[in-house]
Amino acid sequence: MDPAVYGMTMTNVAPRVGFFYQPKILPNAVVRAGWGLYYTSQENVNAQYSIVSQVITINNSVSNTQGVPTYVMGVNAMPAVTVGQITQAQDNAMIGAVQYLSTHQHSPYVNQYNLDFQYSFAKSFLADVAYLGNTSRHLAVNWNPFDCSSTLIVTGLGPMNGAKWNEGLLTSAGGSFDLLSLHFNHDAAQNPTPDFMAAAAYALPFAVGPHFDKVQAQIDAHGLHGKVHQAITEWLFNSKGLGERNFTDESPSWRNEGGTVMAAGFLNTVLRRADQIALTDMTGSQEFAGIWKRREQVYAVPAYYAFKMYSAVKGDAVLSVDTDSGTYDMVGGVRPLDNEKGIPTIYVVATRSADGSTLTLLCVNRSWERDEPVRFDLGALKIAGLVNAEQIKAASRYEMNDEVEPVHVVPQPITLTAPAAGPITMTLPHESVTVIRVAVK
Repeated sequence: MDPAVYGMTMTNVAPRVGFFYQPKILPNAVVRAGWGLYYTSQENVNAQYSIVSQVITINNSVSNTQGVPTYVMGVNAMPAVTVGQITQAQDNAMIGAVQYLSTHQHSPYVNQYNLDFQYSFAKSFLADVAYLGNTSRHLAVNWNPFDCSSTLIVTGLGPMNGAKWNEGLLTSAGGSFDLLSLHFNHDAAQNPTPDFMAAAAYALPFAVGPHFDKVQAQIDAHGLHGKVHQAITEWLFNSKGLGERNFTDESPSWRNEGGTVMAAGFLNTVLRRADQIALTDMTGSQEFAGIWKRREQVYAVPAYYAFKMYSAVKGDAVLSVDTDSGTYDMVGGVRPLDNEKGIPTIYVVATRSADGSTLTLLCVNRSWERDEPVRFDLGALKIAGLVNAEQIKAASRYEMNDEVEPVHVVPQPITLTAPAAGPITMTLPHESVTVIRVAVK
């Protein structure tokens, strides 16, 4: 290890003990046993190397031609280490999470032990029964190779394409994994008008839904319903190239308020298929649709707050919803979902808490020009208390949070008048996300 990062230690003693015993009553038998303590620094070497490489990438001041750390003549060959303060320029240039190593990290080690009984017979045969074991200490990750309880995921394709690939996985190994991963990455609408590109981006989350249904039909055809679920391990869609790096007022992006409509719309599609989709992981929680840092100011993009608002329905049961809000068609949008009909302007998912006391309405208004008056008919459910709501909206889809105005676009609380009877009424602003919570009985 580089002494500039880890101080020299003289306490890592590694004893090994072994013995054998041949009982007099069994002259052809021998018992052997052993124990040893072994230190490993490779884990910390790899971590140190990755951190150093991150700084090298930033300041370009060290030429790193070594692909993998090697051990040569008792010296770990490592690139130069930055042990001083990281400069502000380096900090501003760092993308994603920053890794740190503690100078007080305990040295990882392994105990290895064995007990062996050997017996020779018939001149040229030997019977051997042995027990081997080991325990590790101070490792970053302890992994049991015999633990088969982990959730297994395989890399699928789709959902719009890849049916042949997924069929092969389901046919050859359908009973050996739990999750089939899918990737939803698309951009570049075919029409340059900003409103058209917004309409195309907002349509994508709804338009992709039937394709998830087709993947589920494949799973069901193999008798794996409830055993294999879909996992959307990456979703990145937009109506213009460069996605979150779109700094111009041309389309929704993951940095501005339009990204909130895209994120919430996609979450609604996932919730409506909660029995099919067990996991969804958006690409990039830092410096994307999540947490940013500029000039020492930490802030979140508007879409981050959509995730936060939606997290309140964890453990809820998803209810069926009928919507008659009107629809629009999207022709010439984002390929291959560029000819979609009947996209609902108002996209609603309803959930009910496990104890049945709270109804939550997750509402997305996709309209890029109209504030929509809406009526929510709760059917047989009766309102039993307050009707509260949170709402993310902005005068323009291009408004965003930044280091100057870190909370410019955030959820605003709303208290609605609970009707004595009949539907809940309100107006959903254009390009907005509203989460309504109703006490019911």
